[in-house]
Amino acid sequence: MDFALLFEEQSRLLKYINLGKKRYLYNAINWDDRCSLIVGQRGVGKTTLLLQYLKENYDDSIEALYISVDNPYFKTVSLYEFAVDFEKNGGKILFID
Repeated sequence: MDFALLFEEQSRLLKYINLGKKRYLYNAINWDDRCSLIVGQRGVGKTTLLLQYLKENYDDSIEALYISVDNPYFKTVSLYEFAVDFEKNGGKILFID
């Protein structure tokens, strides 16, 4: 799997993320947990929250990747298989939206 396109998409998103104002939940999350789930209605800032953390802590790193499962690519590829490939290629943290 070539992750280049997904990292390019992530870079485009991160370019527009402002770190100045963070959601109240940002500091309440234990980012060291193995798995976290953030739920809420559309438009409340879940994606922005993830992207802010990613930009602040992993900007331009191949260890972390944000993906949206709305991407047509994930209709043909298992999320589990994708995560395994990502880890094999040096990935450490996967943000799934």
